[in-house]
Amino acid sequence: MQTLLVGVQLLDYQEPQALAGFCKCLLYFQRQYPEVNISVMTAYRTKEYMAGRQFITRAKKSEADYFFMTGGDIVLKANTLIRLYERQYPIISGMFVDSHGGYKPFFYRRVGAGLYCYEKQECIRSIIAIENPGSGCLLIKKEVLNKLSFDAFSQYGTIRPGDSAFFERVYETGYRVFIDADVRVGHICKNKKVYWPKQAVYI
Repeated sequence: MQTLLVGVQLLDYQEPQALAGFCKCLLYFQRQYPEVNISVMTAYRTKEYMAGRQFITRAKKSEADYFFMTGGDIVLKANTLIRLYERQYPIISGMFVDSHGGYKPFFYRRVGAGLYCYEKQECIRSIIAIENPGSGCLLIKKEVLNKLSFDAFSQYGTIRPGDSAFFERVYETGYRVFIDADVRVGHICKNKKVYWPKQAVYI
């Protein structure tokens, strides 16, 4: 039996659609894969990079075969986790918009040690290799976790510091990171509106 460990950040301003999407996503996955044992851990009122550090620490110490990380401001669809799991990549993300970057899809290319800049994708479909897709909808296999340090998340870096530091550590392991652009999830922003990546092929 395989084990899936899930980490979700809980926020004071958590919107109902985020909680509903999270629950539905896990229930659909469990129905599709009843042989996978699911455990959930939470971080409440914790800064993103600190929540990420707690999650990675517990995931590394666990016997879980997979670790799925999502944020309290992310709206998952029912089939989100199923799609990522079935891709069987060592580390893969769904696609969502960067609320701090003009609501563009979260595509950041590594341009130097710890430095990331936005990269416009002319054609957004299927699987895209990118060094920093954000950590809001991320599935990681145990083989990747084993190579990450316990302090993979930190408050330092550019373009959402916690993510930049984390994906720099992933880059150092030699594993490539991918986005499944067909797995599109919502991102709740400060105005409480849910932003979704455009459904058109070209952005």
